[in-house]
Amino acid sequence: MVYPDDSRFPFVIRIDNYNDLTPQDGDAVFVQFTREHRPVRILSGKILEVLGSPDNIDTQMRLVVEKFTLPHDFSPETLQEAADLMENFTRLTDREDLRTTDHVTIDGETAKDFDDAICVVKSRKGYRLYVSIADVSHYVTPGSAIDRDAYARGTSIYFPGRVIPMLPEKLSNDLCSLVPGKDRFTVTAILDFDRSGMLQKKHFTRSVICSRNRFTYTTVRKILVDKDPVVRSEHKSFLTQLKWAEELAMALQARRRDRGSIDFNVPEPEFALTDTGRIASIGRAERNFAHQLIEEFMLAANEAVATLFTEKAVPAIYRVHEPPDPLKIDEFVTFARTLDIHLPPAEPNSTWFAQALNLCRESPYEYIVNNLMLRSMKQAQYSSGNVGHFGLASSDYTHFTSPIRRYPDLMVHRTVVKLCQLSGERKIQSREHIPLKEAGEFLSARERTAITAERDIHERLKIMYMKDHIGESFDAVISGVNEAALFIEIQDMCISGSIAVDQLKDDYYLLDAKNHRLFGEISAKTYRIGDRLRVTLYDVDSYRKRLNFKIAADSA
Repeated sequence: MVYPDDSRFPFVIRIDNYNDLTPQDGDAVFVQFTREHRPVRILSGKILEVLGSPDNIDTQMRLVVEKFTLPHDFSPETLQEAADLMENFTRLTDREDLRTTDHVTIDGETAKDFDDAICVVKSRKGYRLYVSIADVSHYVTPGSAIDRDAYARGTSIYFPGRVIPMLPEKLSNDLCSLVPGKDRFTVTAILDFDRSGMLQKKHFTRSVICSRNRFTYTTVRKILVDKDPVVRSEHKSFLTQLKWAEELAMALQARRRDRGSIDFNVPEPEFALTDTGRIASIGRAERNFAHQLIEEFMLAANEAVATLFTEKAVPAIYRVHEPPDPLKIDEFVTFARTLDIHLPPAEPNSTWFAQALNLCRESPYEYIVNNLMLRSMKQAQYSSGNVGHFGLASSDYTHFTSPIRRYPDLMVHRTVVKLCQLSGERKIQSREHIPLKEAGEFLSARERTAITAERDIHERLKIMYMKDHIGESFDAVISGVNEAALFIEIQDMCISGSIAVDQLKDDYYLLDAKNHRLFGEISAKTYRIGDRLRVTLYDVDSYRKRLNFKIAADSA
């Protein structure tokens, strides 16, 4: 008998044909079944492939790939085109030679592709920022096999320790990876700011750079925040530039916050894997000033490019974010009031949302408020029509900085190159082979699919990991309530689960929906969103992918 991986399928499959395969009890398998003309609980089918133990990340990744029909094999034509690509830096016609600038990359420890490099130079008037992005458009022409496969994917999809890349490895990990000490073709945004971080001048050029060093976020944090003497000594030649980068990033961040840009603080899980494909640990991903530094520079470059498109009134792909529905704002205000958070009168602008987040910062309700506010927002998307970006409080915004992993960025590069007549050695075709409106809708859909797939694999791996922790207790926060359950989040691990109301043995609990709480009929004891408590894991439902908890015996 085979049970569907997706619990929404209301049937099981009886295997009549094993295809000479020998599956073991508990294995994950692919099966083909025959549909009946009437509703039945058991269908007949045959096994097509045995994947092996579901307690392995590669097995779970295959299941997610099939569930969401993710393109993951490149066509033979694409692989041949990639194999034929060669690097040639002898002819640099119409490219600005920036190999003498001190470009560096700053990425995570486990990053495999390095598609952005930065350099900051300070002058008496302010700062010059170089944001150099791998010139994927030099290698990938519209309508080519590589281009068609990349468009079909829309984006790279990142699973813990694994990736389904948008581009073949020859491009993403070699020709377009800005590794230290190697010449690489780039498209560079050269942005001049005054001391307060206000943009004074922008210039875009096709370029060639040679990265001086690969920094990690941790190393930059140790240099700039921790002032670690050993690490600073090891990178002495870069200290001045990193200090200038810190000054400019802080100025840009201050200006962005002053205009009402919303800075959400929603933690992300970080998975440590064993060599055998199992989960060693799950923690909360660190986010420090080094992340913010790079983020500020990427935001500045994205905004500068979008502003150029608007000024020139050219057709282009924008990254847009529409204002939230007023009803959603009212619901959020009402909810905040139940937590005794008294917000200023609601206004339909991002400044009001930013102020609301600041009021809750470092409070017990910060996590809950961040999540609920995020849910009240509309999704950002790609569009040929520029309606601005509400969350960033920006009138002009696009995605320019990651053409290795996002197809819209590749389209933006082509527009920049064409607009600025940066012909380089290979002439870019005059227009995309896909209408902008159609591309915006399709690529937005591909992005949503990728996000859903990434969340799905995260939930699967959390279930795998927690199977070995039944009976253990954890600190948690209540993230939601209904008449049947308390929903909880273990914040240190970004793991969610629930406590069934019938597990609350000390009283009969009723739902107070208006105030997002359960209260005891006799004791008047309450459990409310945002409350912290100690919980014990007592059951892992792998089929429904649920974690079931109860109040810990040692809970106060």
